[in-house]
Amino acid sequence: MDMCGGLISKESTLIPINEWMSGGSFDADKYIFRSSKVFEVHAQYSCYLVAKVLDFLVTTGEAQEPSLKSPGRQQQSYSSKWCEIYACLDDWYKYRPPELQAVLSHNAGSISAGSRSPFPTVLFSNGAAIAGNQLYHTAALLMLQRIPPKVPRKSRSFLWHARQICAIAMSNEHHGSWTNSIQPLWLAGQVMSHPDEHQAIIEIYQRIEKETGWGATWRADDLKEYWGDPDD
Repeated sequence: MDMCGGLISKESTLIPINEWMSGGSFDADKYIFRSSKVFEVHAQYSCYLVAKVLDFLVTTGEAQEPSLKSPGRQQQSYSSKWCEIYACLDDWYKYRPPELQAVLSHNAGSISAGSRSPFPTVLFSNGAAIAGNQLYHTAALLMLQRIPPKVPRKSRSFLWHARQICAIAMSNEHHGSWTNSIQPLWLAGQVMSHPDEHQAIIEIYQRIEKETGWGATWRADDLKEYWGDPDD
C-alpha cells in the first residue's frame, strides 16, 4: 500500500526504502532477495524495486520533470545510478524463477472471453507471478520514460511495458492482484492512444470494482479526463 501511495502521489514511500530491509545497503538488500529460494520473495523484490525507482526519481527531481537540465557531474551521476537500477530490473526479469514466468502468451488480437482484445494475453499460474511481473513492468515504464541522454536505447520500449501492464490485468482474474493493478494501469493508460485500448482499460477498471468491491473507476475517470474522451 505504501508503494501504491507513492505511485499515486509521485513521491517516495512513507517508509524510507533504506529501511525496507535489514541489509544496510542497496547491494546487501539485492543479495537477500536474489539468494532466496522462495519464489514469492522474488515477487516481493519487484515491489521493492518499484519503491527504489520512485525514491530515485523523486530525489533526483525526475518524477516531475523528465528532461535533464543539470549538466556535468550531476548528469553523469544520474546516468550512472539510472543504469545501475535498470540493470537490476533486467536481471529480475531474466532470472525470474519458473513460478514467476508466464504459462501462456499470445499476441494482441487473440480471442478472450468472446471478444477480440487490443492487448496481448499473458497468463500466470499464481498471484505472486501476476503482481510481481506487473510491478516489474511498472518500474521499467517509469525508468524508460526518463532515460538519460547518451544511454543506449533499450530493446523494449516503455510502450511495450505499458501494454504488458494492461495485458496482465486483463488476462488474469486474481482479485488480490487486481487491486494492486489500479495504479500501474493508470500509468500505462496514459501512454495509450487508440480508442479500443482506452475502452478496454475502462472496462477492466469497471470489472475490478464490480467483482472485488475495491474502488477503481475513479482512476478510469482520471484517464478519461487525461485522454480527453467523452463520458459515453
